[in-house]
Amino acid sequence: MAHQSDLVNLINTMQKVFSEEPPVYAKSNISTQQQQQQQSSPTLGSYPSPTSSLRPAPPILTQRTTGISPSQQNRYPASSFGSTSQPLTPQQAQLYTKLQAILLEFNTASSKEMHNLVAVNKQLNDTETKTKAELQSLKDLNTKIQHNIVTLTQSIEQLNTKIGQIRTWPETPVDEIICGSSVVHNQLFELVAEEIAIEDTIYYLGKALRQDKVGLNAYMKHLRNLSREQFMKKSLIKKVKAQLGHVE
Repeated sequence: MAHQSDLVNLINTMQKVFSEEPPVYAKSNISTQQQQQQQSSPTLGSYPSPTSSLRPAPPILTQRTTGISPSQQNRYPASSFGSTSQPLTPQQAQLYTKLQAILLEFNTASSKEMHNLVAVNKQLNDTETKTKAELQSLKDLNTKIQHNIVTLTQSIEQLNTKIGQIRTWPETPVDEIICGSSVVHNQLFELVAEEIAIEDTIYYLGKALRQDKVGLNAYMKHLRNLSREQFMKKSLIKKVKAQLGHVE
């Protein structure tokens, strides 16, 4: 809003000055003497051309130092269009100062905005690089997941095939799986189980003796009985194995 207000004031001032003193032609009522006095007097400054660079306005000379009347100071010298040496009037000097201040402020604001845009551009570039890296990582992960899905699907198909084959097998009685296929095999199974049980009993009996939970006499008595029974079981196991044709 401040820039717009300054520009409006600038345009109004330019319209007022140019309506009173058009810069593109010379007035016919300016006398030759006034032109000579203005040319011999110190130049107040040159009106900036569109292509010339901005420079500070020269100090405005008053009537006391120049000897020129105010009407002569407010007039342009008689010159043709395109002249590059024209004195500045007070209104033009004020206009020049305002224009220079506005351009300086605009340049400062543009520099700040450009700096912010460069920073934003750098952030966007960094974000783009990170996004591309994450996207590539997601693509690699997707490839691995697809491979695992294919492997899992194949394993499920193989498992379903095995389950289908097992379901076609004839049913086997549970007693035949746990027990022997004949009476002799069942007898051998029972003898081996009893012999292992006697072995475990002897082990825990010796452990109880070491912990003083059983006396020596009781230990020796039970040990003799268990050893005799274990010997008989092992002898019978050998006979059954020989009958079944098992050779040790």
